[in-house]
Amino acid sequence: MTESVDLLHCGREILTRMAAMSKNVAIYPPNHPMVKQPATEICELLKPLFASQPRVSFDIVNSDIYFKRQLLREESIQYSDFIRLLLQYEINSLYFEPEVSPESIATFFSLIHHAGKDGLNREHLKTRLNEEKARGICFEKLVSLEVAESTYKLVQEEEISSVARASYEQATEYMKGVEKDVLAKKHIDTNQLQSVVSSLASDFLTDRDAVLEILNIKNYDEFLFSHSINVAIVSLLIASKLSLEEGLMKTVGIAGLLHDIGKVKIPRELINKPEGLSENEWTVVRRHPIEGAQILVRHENMGELPVLAALEHHAGYDLSGYPTLKGKERPHAVARIVTIADVYEAMTANRSYRSARTICQAVKLLIDGAGRHFDPLLVKLLLNTIGAFPPGSMVRLKNGAKAVVVEPHVDHPFSPKVRIIGARTSDLEDAPLIDTAEDPARYAVVGVADSEEV
Repeated sequence: MTESVDLLHCGREILTRMAAMSKNVAIYPPNHPMVKQPATEICELLKPLFASQPRVSFDIVNSDIYFKRQLLREESIQYSDFIRLLLQYEINSLYFEPEVSPESIATFFSLIHHAGKDGLNREHLKTRLNEEKARGICFEKLVSLEVAESTYKLVQEEEISSVARASYEQATEYMKGVEKDVLAKKHIDTNQLQSVVSSLASDFLTDRDAVLEILNIKNYDEFLFSHSINVAIVSLLIASKLSLEEGLMKTVGIAGLLHDIGKVKIPRELINKPEGLSENEWTVVRRHPIEGAQILVRHENMGELPVLAALEHHAGYDLSGYPTLKGKERPHAVARIVTIADVYEAMTANRSYRSARTICQAVKLLIDGAGRHFDPLLVKLLLNTIGAFPPGSMVRLKNGAKAVVVEPHVDHPFSPKVRIIGARTSDLEDAPLIDTAEDPARYAVVGVADSEEV
């Protein structure tokens, strides 16, 4: 059996026991063996899954149930009553976290069975679960469900990136701890590092809106932490287009998260200096790749790729940057990914010495530097994902119209898909979707519009 087949089998076994529990709680109390036994078995089945991911989720799309984005076709028919029970309370996503216990699972299914009689809705269920101290089992209402060839997009109705934001905050706290550990000459907690990166990958790679929202977090007091986390997210975004296996994907995230770790050895007044650096100060700052590599190389279980990324992320695709790399034609591919993510994130962030550039300006810099400073293939992959204009931004078209960007174009980053503002419709969603690349004579984007004018 391959690993993916094993995981799918495990998901099916968990679903079978959940469906059984949803019926058993109608007859037995939560502490009865007919309820506790399947709850215990679910926890045992979840344990190996938590080794590689921070949560295990089952998603319902159009009355079909998915596990790890894989459609469980037969189970969707076999357990239709269970699916309808969840949908009755607007639960489209049910997920487990490592602290889940048999008691929590039994409590959840008991509550959901009696919810109708007790007049409980979804939010009441959450409150009751919290009162019962049932941890590690969560659920959400998701909207904007789109299905195509067994893939789907799920967007939360309330705070669209609340889960992602929690992962971001977890990563921020972790990075604060890393800084303290490095300065105290302690080892970095690599087990927690793996968990943090898994959470970032899980919560951001399937939610473009969350990525765009989170990349706007530019905290002056914590810019080093925010920058590192944002670089990790953008690095994962690029790597996700390369069909890498899970272990290597996680390594890319780790490399992005720790690429600037050497800066903890650089005086903070130099990092935050609002005016230009002197030659001597610049020499000190340029040491941070070497400092970072020296910090990470002491961790045997870190692997060499995060070390190389820390050392080489300023070397440049053509090796014209720093430090000088001898005996190489190019930096390592992971370092090249981090380089692009680093420059893109830094360009679009406020710094003590300059204001943030627009996304369009950052994109132009990447395009101009492709083949020299940046790997051209990786630049293309990033731009195909984010486009030159983020969704939701206002642009001016060649025909004088103003439009809202809906999504980037796969092959033309400067030619997004848009909806024209002021079209003969009462709702922007009803306005026709225009691919500006198909008719550039009329619809080419000529600039960014001021949203206050619209």
